[in-house]
Amino acid sequence: MKKISFLIAAHNEEKIISKTLDNLLAIPYKNYEVLVGLDGCTDNTLEIVKEYSKKSKKFKYFVLNLRNGKTEVINFLITKTKGEIIIINDADWIFNVGDKNNFEELIKLFDNKEIGGVAESFPITYPLHKHSKLLEAGMTIQNKLWMEYIKSFATKFDDKWIVLDKNKFPLLVNIFRKKLFV
Repeated sequence: MKKISFLIAAHNEEKIISKTLDNLLAIPYKNYEVLVGLDGCTDNTLEIVKEYSKKSKKFKYFVLNLRNGKTEVINFLITKTKGEIIIINDADWIFNVGDKNNFEELIKLFDNKEIGGVAESFPITYPLHKHSKLLEAGMTIQNKLWMEYIKSFATKFDDKWIVLDKNKFPLLVNIFRKKLFV
């Protein structure tokens, strides 16, 4: 069973981080970790994340104060992961896995050694924002444009568009092999 690492960059997320972490705590997969990079939080985000790390050894957090943005936090967190597969999960995302079989089917794609990453694999929702319908409509349009763009770098595999190691994909996808980063 492949080890999965969920990475979250967080800055002042006290209003939403609990829902996201509850969601990840319920992922129907045994071998995973959740790493949270706390980037200059001035609210109660640190205390909330600490409580989750007490609830489960799956949760680890790092107080960074980099304040150079999400990319810097994610780059740092990747160096701390134990997972073979990385999943970038924003602090305000609910990762809709569906059921255990759906998630395991996604992870089994990585049994093919040529597959380097998967983009837009699960629906992401923003239930905690007052403008969630507008955000989700915007994401639908963005995802359609993104998928059209990604097809120029990806390979079709079992009716899914997959980024292969040999593609030298220029942009980060949301689920990928750690070895592609390092």
